[in-house]
Parts: sequence; C-alpha cells; structure tokens
Amino acid sequence: MFKKVRALSTSRNLNIGNTRIQTSHNRHRRSFRNQVSQPSEASSRMTVIRCLAAAVLAVGLWPGVGLAGSGGTEFADVTSDHWAAPAIGWAVEEGITQGTDAGRFEPDGLVTRAQIVTFLHRMAGLPDGSLGSDTFMDLPAGHWADRAVGWAVEEGITQGTGAGRFEPDGLVTRAQIVTFLHRMAGLPDGNAGSGIFDDIPAGHWADRAVGWAADQEIATGIGGGRFGLDQSIIRARIVTYFYRYAGPPDADGHSRTLTGSGCAGGVISRYRWT
Repeated sequence: MFKKVRALSTSRNLNIGNTRIQTSHNRHRRSFRNQVSQPSEASSRMTVIRCLAAAVLAVGLWPGVGLAGSGGTEFADVTSDHWAAPAIGWAVEEGITQGTDAGRFEPDGLVTRAQIVTFLHRMAGLPDGSLGSDTFMDLPAGHWADRAVGWAVEEGITQGTGAGRFEPDGLVTRAQIVTFLHRMAGLPDGNAGSGIFDDIPAGHWADRAVGWAADQEIATGIGGGRFGLDQSIIRARIVTYFYRYAGPPDADGHSRTLTGSGCAGGVISRYRWT
C-alpha cells in the first residue's frame, strides 16, 4: 500500500506577470512504499502533531490565495489574472517546475511522459530509486528523467507503453495523468468515470481513475458531458491538477475535511475541499 505524508509550510510570495501572488500551502512531502513498517515512538509523536495540525486546517484556519505588491519570480507569458496563475505560482514555489527558458512558463505547451514523471518525482520529494534506463530500451543512461522514470516504475505509477519502451517524448493524455495521480493516491475507491462522462466506455482502463478525479474535483471534463480521454494536456492544466490534488482551497474558501485513511490510519491522508 502507499504511505502519504504531508508537512506544513509558511506563506510565500512570487510574481506572476506584474503582480505578486501570495500563496499559503502545505509543503507536501509524499513518500510511497510497497510495505508498511511499524512506526517508531518519534514517528508516532510526529503523526499526532500532524493530525493536530490537520484538525486546525479542517476547521477552516487556512489562508487562501491573495495579491500583494510586486517583485519576485516572473513569467512574461503568464498574467496575474491568468486562470492558472495561483497553481503556476504554487508549482514554482514547491520546486515542481521552474518554467521553460527566458523567463517563460509556456502555459499552453504540451507535456511529455518524461516531463510528467519528473514533475511527480519532485512532488514526492525526489526519493531515491532505480534508473529507468535499466528497464526501458528507449531511455538512455544519464537521461535527465532517468531517476524519475525508475522511481515511477518502482512505485507502480507507470509501467511504460509496452515492449520494453517508455516513450519519454510521447505526449501525456488526460486519461494518463489522472491514472498516474490515482495511483499516487493509493488507488482509492470512487465512482466509475463511465457513469459521469459520455465518452468513457464502461470498463475502460482509466474508468476508475477518471471517476475518482471527478469526485475529488481534480479534473472535471472538457464540457458537453465529455472527459476527453485521449486529448493531450497543457502545462497550465497539469499544474492545476497537481494543485487541486495537493489540496488547495477553492475560490470560495470552502472548509477542508479529511478523507481516506487519515489520522485513524496513522498517516495524514489527502484532503478534499467540500
């Protein structure tokens, strides 16, 4: 099973366009394990502390996203009123992405398979793991995503595309990204996506992942009752999914409640806004 651990962080300021975005968010450090070990006394105390912190968050004492001043990190191609500005700012502060080059984020740029597992690896805190080049014939030793790919395989997040290939330069689809996140979350139960979206046949390999992502309001489809399974996904959308998955407040500041195993299971679980 998977073990998920979260820790808290303080507010941070950064610039998007000409306006500084102030983000308050938990510094999530997720680690994933195939086996469960008995917690030490010290880790038990930390679990209690985290649970108390989670209880504080649950009653609504969680700052939202506000605007303040100017200065800090800027992307010339992301304005302060861009729909993904808070998520982009958060992703930069969390070290998930630093943009592309020349001060640009390229919010409408597409995302490759090598990039997505690198983002997920950073979200998990860059844990050690094997090398992807030891598993896949199309991933050369020393590839910039070598360790991220190896980690993702070890954790069961991806197994490649078949025939010993990973296709690092292949574009990520909407079905793939929600499947990766569903696996990172520990494959929690949820509704079937085929019962929500018209373009998902019952029994599709991403059926449960899509339903879970919709339940958690991570991905809500493309409109018209469709999810867009095979559509490629842009960078702004990817970090928005990450931002929602990590548990930010919504625009209305709705209360936070715990779901999943939570403190009763000995680990701080995912959060869902309701």
